[in-house]
Amino acid sequence: MAYTLGGVLSPVLLAPWGLAWVPIMYAVAKRADAARIYRLVFRWWSSVLLLATFALSLLSTVVLATLFPPTYFSAAPVIPVIALSTLFIGVYYIFMIGVNLRRKTILEFVFMAIAASVNVLLNLFFIPRFGAMGAAVSTLIAYTVLASISCIVNEKIYPIGFEISPFILRLLVGVALYVGSSLLAHNQQPLISWGIYIAALILYGVFLMVLGGLSVKRLKKAFWYVRAAL
Repeated sequence: MAYTLGGVLSPVLLAPWGLAWVPIMYAVAKRADAARIYRLVFRWWSSVLLLATFALSLLSTVVLATLFPPTYFSAAPVIPVIALSTLFIGVYYIFMIGVNLRRKTILEFVFMAIAASVNVLLNLFFIPRFGAMGAAVSTLIAYTVLASISCIVNEKIYPIGFEISPFILRLLVGVALYVGSSLLAHNQQPLISWGIYIAALILYGVFLMVLGGLSVKRLKKAFWYVRAAL
């Protein structure tokens, strides 16, 4: 159940994005300012993924505690780990711009093979010791390696200058807020717990908008550009 809840982002966000992104990517490549637009897409898409991951991690924990027997709640810590793994798959799609535009798709197989090898080796070590959490952590590390390698190699093939440091900062702030809100909500009444989670979600959303330079005007502009590209 924890794996199912943690992987919700894949069909809800990643699958539609994967279908829409390819024509947009090639349309943007024809522009003189393609690198700048790709950087903006990464900034905004990663912000959406971060907020969705944060919200899913909080909501899934509440769903487990409210709708399922207490035995299921022990799996709650697995959910944010799986959700984070899905997030790294989401940014991996953006990092693969260079491979796709330069038609070096053999590298995709290489990246996947490396990530799969890391996952298998870590599973051999972690699962006997930590069970489901060990498998989840192995998956997270493997997908982090996948995203990291693809970013490094693609920057050499097709330099874009992705804003990696701000992304890591936003990620770490989200982790800190999640841990902090979970500790505050622990053993609280349901209404108080919900209030803490909602406040944390709003705070993180505002933080992402401010740091990402997002505004209603820019979002509308991006929406119309996407429609034109499609």
